[in-house]
Amino acid sequence: MKATIEQLCELFEGIKQGRIGREAIQGLIDDSNSIGLKKLMQNLLVKARKAASEITDEYEKSLAFSGIAEATKDAKDFESARKAASEITDEYEKSLAFSGIAEATKDAKDFESARKAASEITSAYEKSRVFRAIAEAYAKTGDFESARKAASEITDEYQKSLAFSGIAEATKDAKDFESARKAASEITDEYEKSLAFSGIAEAITKIL
Repeated sequence: MKATIEQLCELFEGIKQGRIGREAIQGLIDDSNSIGLKKLMQNLLVKARKAASEITDEYEKSLAFSGIAEATKDAKDFESARKAASEITDEYEKSLAFSGIAEATKDAKDFESARKAASEITSAYEKSRVFRAIAEAYAKTGDFESARKAASEITDEYQKSLAFSGIAEATKDAKDFESARKAASEITDEYEKSLAFSGIAEAITKIL
């Protein structure tokens, strides 16, 4: 059903008061998209961001912008999602928002945007987890150099070991054994390192 002016006014007032979250915003986006009102939706998002910016309580403001980021991300409007996420001041909510955007852009195979979003994540563990996912996605496409660059952004040692282990596996399967050895040498977890080098040695033996 098409939203009325009164409903829109109520929505924006609710955002300012911290009463309206991502579900209501998502519903508005879905309604607008279903009737092809992309330009109207863009205008509504500008008003939604303005309404959210007027919230005085910082945590409630973060929740409002988090809702806008989540809804626009789900609508695949990643630029609007990033803009909204950048307005979040609560570190936990900000990490969640950028993590979701990074995952969504990775799934859309926009890996560069995924890396940019991941770099905004403030949680060290979550940032490492997302960069590992990006590295693995690069490796699956055969872009091993980009995979190594993404893996090098990981600060959590175990996550980094798993990422380079995946790259070593992928390059080994592609019979690029030199690259496989380089990736394996970056693994710090001794068990994962042994598995990687063992797999490489076995693969080389099979083609001799």
